Amino acid sequence: MNCRYQGTFFFILFSGFVLELEKNFKIFRKIKLKGKIFKFFKKTAFIKEMFSSEMQITRFKGALVEQEDGNRGIIKKGSWNGPKGSFRATFEKEIQKKKLVFLKTWISIKFERYYRPNEFFWIPFDYQEIKNKNFLEDL
Repeated sequence: MNCRYQGTFFFILFSGFVLELEKNFKIFRKIKLKGKIFKFFKKTAFIKEMFSSEMQITRFKGALVEQEDGNRGIIKKGSWNGPKGSFRATFEKEIQKKKLVFLKTWISIKFERYYRPNEFFWIPFDYQEIKNKNFLEDL
């Protein structure tokens, strides 16, 4: 992957396990969205500043959110009476208003496709030695 930034090239190398040999693969990045509570009841809260539109809220409907103290909850639906991008969420315990609410999720990264398989390691060792000797004799 080449990233151009002020005339400089960066080459990023990933390491991991090979489960399948395919040239089509996806890379995901972990992100953390945060929002503020603007209205709350015992276990229900209206949260703002996490999303910017109703479409994003419907995409994450049913996702798990968490407060700073570990109180977990679920996104229910967008609220019509609050600021744009606000939604309703229900939590397990009583809510503390001054705590932030977090949504941990993954997004896919788009990058330039460059795939170069190394087929040398899939050839049996005897054939590798013969192939290398013939190559050296040709020189």
